[in-house]
This record gives sequence, structure tokens and C-alpha cells, in this order.
Amino acid sequence: MQLHNRDRTILWSVITVSLVTSILSAIAVDIWLNQRISIIGNFVGLQRSFNTGVAFGIDLGIAEPILIAFALFAVCWMALAKEQTKLLDSAFGLILGGGFANVLDRLRDGAVTDMFQVGSFPIFNVADSCITVGVVLLLSDSFWQKR
Repeated sequence: MQLHNRDRTILWSVITVSLVTSILSAIAVDIWLNQRISIIGNFVGLQRSFNTGVAFGIDLGIAEPILIAFALFAVCWMALAKEQTKLLDSAFGLILGGGFANVLDRLRDGAVTDMFQVGSFPIFNVADSCITVGVVLLLSDSFWQKR
């Protein structure tokens, strides 16, 4: 079932919820998380960390803001260029909300605030989780469309 281009309620709602949740969680961590909180021993916990790079702390140098802006523009274009299903609107909404939240978080102090520590995986945040779930939904939709 396709939605009309004018009815993008799901897209805008998911963008808003993921953006607000991501920003509020980063602010809350900055205010209240002063030391690691163990959830499952040393394996899972909440730990404040600051990431000045992009995914997994990779530093792209001076090109980083340009690449981030290009990526967000490209995802916006894909999300708005044609009619989408509810699943795709949700996926794009998660990616855009999380992406814009990380940009806004970075504007506050030059770094993204991360808080979820799982094993030896790089520490991540709510916005990263939104982006990841959105990408998984896009890949799943692509897989099911080809079958």
C-alpha cells in the first residue's frame, strides 16, 4: 500500500520522535551520568563517552561536515522524492531523526554524547540506534521486494 506524497504523517512523526528522544537522552546523560552504571556486569552498561568522529569514532577530518551534510541531504531526497510505504517512511524517519539529532548534539560541544556500552563494541547512543534500525528496515524492505 502506497501513501500519497501529501500524507507523510508517519515520516514526520518518526523524525520528530527519534530526534527529540535522541537529543533528550544526550542531555540527560550529560547532566546525570557521571560514572558507569553496570547493567550486566562489565558486558553491558551505561557509560558517558564523547565521540568527535563519525560512525565508530572514525575521523574524516575537514571533509566530515561536508560528507555528513551530503548524506543527510541524500536521505532527505530519497525519503521525499517519491511515494513510500509506511515501512519506508518509518525507516527514513529513523535515519533522518537520528542523523539530525547527532548533528545537533555535535553543535552543542563539538562531540556526540554516547552512552550505551555493550561488550567491546564502540559505545553508541539513541540516535545511532535509530539510524541502525532505519537502515535494517530499508535493507529488509529491499530484500522482501526482490523476492
